Amino acid sequence: MAASSSTQGLPGAVDRPLTVRLGSWILPPTGWFKLNCDGSRLPNSGVATCGGVVRNDLGDWIIGYSKMLCECSVIEAKL
Repeated sequence: MAASSSTQGLPGAVDRPLTVRLGSWILPPTGWFKLNCDGSRLPNSGVATCGGVVRNDLGDWIIGYSKMLCECSVIEAKL
């Protein structure tokens, strides 16, 4: 899967093709959607973030999210 990106208006930026690799991600069954999510935590501050993406059975991006969380454990961030 390949897409293009544009950096018009960004000083010193160079336009180049954007390559997206799905890697070992497996498509959901026909008619289904798949949610992939993850979380992370900075060890020094304890501040955590989480995010995710929903894709359809063709691998098309449907919706995504990201959120900064309060101080919590890495396990809580991943949940």
